[in-house]
Amino acid sequence: MVSSLRFNAAWNTFYEDRVADTAARLSSTGAKLLWLAPPCFGPAPGAGDPDGPWYDSGRVDVLAAIDRAVARRNGMTVSSVVHDLGCPVDYGDRPDGVHYGDAGADAAAALLGPQITRLG
Repeated sequence: MVSSLRFNAAWNTFYEDRVADTAARLSSTGAKLLWLAPPCFGPAPGAGDPDGPWYDSGRVDVLAAIDRAVARRNGMTVSSVVHDLGCPVDYGDRPDGVHYGDAGADAAAALLGPQITRLG
């Protein structure tokens, strides 16, 4: 478990259990797992509450720390590529603050490709 919890310890435990269960199921056949640490999120321009918990970069850091904690226990690899590209949110690459547009997706794919190849 992550030593410094942010926001809600019960949610963090729930999320960690779900990540661990998902990772165990996906790798149960011997597959190698590349887990993507989450990027920061932002509200769509002109919509959403910019102070919502999902838009807090500290919260995103807690989720990434939980992902890394699970990885240390089960051997999956956590990539920070989309996190690094997506924090802070660049609305040019992610027009709605969440999903990558074509250029942003191409940039992420170009950086993820070598990581995927190394796992193969």
